[in-house]
Formats: sequence, C-alpha cells, structure tokens
Amino acid sequence: MKNKNTLLKITAAVSMALVPMPVMLFFETIGFGSINLLRYIVYFALSFIPISLGYFAIRVKRTRTTPKGIFLSNMLIGGICLALASALGFGISLAENIIGGFKGFYLFLALAPGFFVWFVLGTRLYKKPFTEVFTPVWLGAYIVETFLFYIVASVTKVDHPYVQYAAKAMVYLLIILALLTVLLVNQTNIDTQINRRKNIGLILPKGIKLYNAKLILIIGGVFLLGLILKDTLTDILTFIVINTIRIIVWIMGHIGFADSDSITGDGDEVIPGQIDPNTAPDILIYLLIVAAVVLVIVFRKQIIGLFKKIAARFFKKLSTDVNKEHEDYYTEYYEAIDLDTHKVKKKTSADCLKQYKKETDINKKYRLGYRLYLMWLAKRNHSINECSTLSEQKRAGDVLYHGEEDLSAITNAYGDLRYGDNSPDNSYISSVDRLVKELYK
Repeated sequence: MKNKNTLLKITAAVSMALVPMPVMLFFETIGFGSINLLRYIVYFALSFIPISLGYFAIRVKRTRTTPKGIFLSNMLIGGICLALASALGFGISLAENIIGGFKGFYLFLALAPGFFVWFVLGTRLYKKPFTEVFTPVWLGAYIVETFLFYIVASVTKVDHPYVQYAAKAMVYLLIILALLTVLLVNQTNIDTQINRRKNIGLILPKGIKLYNAKLILIIGGVFLLGLILKDTLTDILTFIVINTIRIIVWIMGHIGFADSDSITGDGDEVIPGQIDPNTAPDILIYLLIVAAVVLVIVFRKQIIGLFKKIAARFFKKLSTDVNKEHEDYYTEYYEAIDLDTHKVKKKTSADCLKQYKKETDINKKYRLGYRLYLMWLAKRNHSINECSTLSEQKRAGDVLYHGEEDLSAITNAYGDLRYGDNSPDNSYISSVDRLVKELYK
C-alpha cells in the first residue's frame, strides 16, 4: 500500500507546503514592491533545508525511548528551529546589504512562517500515511489566513498597488488547495472502503482511485481555468451582445431609410443606418463567432463523440468487455479461491471401519479409531460430534461406556496427537484397537 500511496503523500506534502503562501505573498510583495515568479521558485527550492531538518529531527526523536533521550531530542528540535530563524535572518540581512532593492524586514516576515511550516512538514513525512500529513486543521488555518490577508491587502492596496495582484493570487491558490484537499479526502474514503471490504468478500472496481483522481483534477482544472479567464470570457460575451445590438439597429435604420426620401443639408450628410468603415472588422469577427457557434450546434454529436474518444484514451478502460476474461480489470483487490466442485460424501462408520483395518500409519490409524469411537458416542448422545471438546467427550464416555478400556487415557493421547503432533505409544494403539473391536463386533 505504501507504493500505491506515494503520489498521494507527495500531493499532501505539496498541499501543506502551500499553507504559508498568503503570508508570503503579502509581505514579499511589500518587501520587493513587485511580484516575480522566479523568486518563489527560489523560496520553494530553499524549502528542502527545513523539510530535511524536520525529517532528521523526528527520526532521531523516534529512536529515543527513555525520558532523558526524549527530552534531549525535544531540545534538539527547539535548537534547530532557533538555528533556522537565526540563519534566515542573517541570510536576508546579508543579501540586503550586498544586493539591495528590497526591505529585509518584510522579507523575513514573509519567509519565517514558511520555514516553520516546512520544518513541521518534514516531521510529518517520517513513517506517516498521507492522511496524517495534511490534516483538516492545516486547511482551516490556510482558509483563515487567506481571508485575513485578503482583507488586509484590499485595505493597503492604495499605498502598495502590487498587493492587489497578490490578493488575486491568494484566491487562485485557495481554489488549488481546495481542489487538492478534495482529491485527498476522496482517495482517503476510497482506501477506507477498500480496507473494509476486502476481508468480507466485497470488492470495488479496479482503477476507481485513478479514475476519481483524474475526474476531480479535470473538473477542478476547468473551474480554475474559467476563473483565470473570467475577464477574457466577459469581454467576449460583451462583444457579442454589443455587436448584436448594433446590427439590429443597423437593420432597422436601413429599412427606415429605404422607405423615406433622401435627406440633404449643409455639412456632412447623416444617413440613418450607415455603418462606419472603422466598425467593419468588428462585424467580421462577430460573424465568424456566430458561424462558429452555429457549426458547434450543427456538429454537436460529432464533437461530443470526439471528446468521448479522447476521454476514453485518457481514462483508459474501467472494465473489460463482457466477452473478455481478464481479472485484472475488475477489482482493486482480489484473491484466488480454489473451489472444489465435486460433491462431498460423508463417510459412514462402515467406511471408516474398512479404512481403519487397511491403514498402516499409526497416527492415521489412531485418528480413525478415535473417530469410530466418536461415531459410536454420537449415536447415543446427539450433542457429541467432532467439534465438541475433549472434556465433553470424556463426560459423555463416562456415562455411556461401561467397558474395560481407559477412555480418559485414550482421549488424552488423541489430544496430544491432534494438538501437539505427538505420536501415541503402542499401548494406546492397542487400547484403541481393542475399543474398536469391542464397539463394532
């Protein structure tokens, strides 16, 4: 299961690594006065340091079992956190003196929470499933953090204009993190159902985890793309509506001009319905868009069929055709079960007696002799069978058997043979042989 959940653990780690982003976006933008994607690539490349230190610290702590060892490991974790904060402050101060162009204090406020969260992330990566890496508590902290800093960014955008772009980035990141959270929760529920069902004979379709993951990512990607392109989509819809109204007005004005006399006067002539030559390109684009919409409506079935083929290639097959017999397509978990289809015939006392007389192996012969004794006992006490305990068999034998053989010793020897795999002595074999001859004269 560890290999299957490696990607999910990476997804959970990425989700937790994004938690300090609202703080980082706000203070980093104020510190530099601009937004640059390359700087964030450098920050996340540096996140390898606190993550590695957190992983190392928790690994050392898990190996300590004594109170003194646990105390020292906790001191080590605290010392690493202080060392990280000191190294971060020193590095920012050094870069500010050498490179310049930014405010070191704001950059420290931006990166310090991130280094702390990344250190905690490293401690969660050591021998923990993906469900315990990014928990709902961190999601709640991220939502509250985004809400607060979005409001602060809206208030301070007058003094820091670039903060408004940071606020937009916070919204997009919130959607991305929500999408990743839905993916992780969905996969967790599927794992739970699989673990519950595989021990009771029920199964889930194989590939359902990958299928649901792809479906969530596609739907979330389309939603995120629509949010990013909302301004462009709004411009397109506005363009269509305005040009539709202009064409309607032009048609109505042209009809009215055809039914009336020519209008002449001083200065430029104004002809109702006349189109300005500068608007011709807009109308041409409008006509192309309308034609595209009409073509989409006419060939909708072919377009939907094409998308289905592409989706089938992307999702592959969730199950095989009915005529194909490939077990690997049907289940997420299965085990081979050998079914014995022949009818089980219950042996009678005569069959056991015949087999008893022919048997040469002393262990098998003793088992058969004791089984014949139980058959005799079961006919006289219906509560006795092969599943009853040895003590119950002893009590029933003491009541029903009145011969000379020691049933208690015979039963004890059978128990040693059955549960301890200890072969009976010759005296017990002779005793069972005499008992069988006595009971089945």
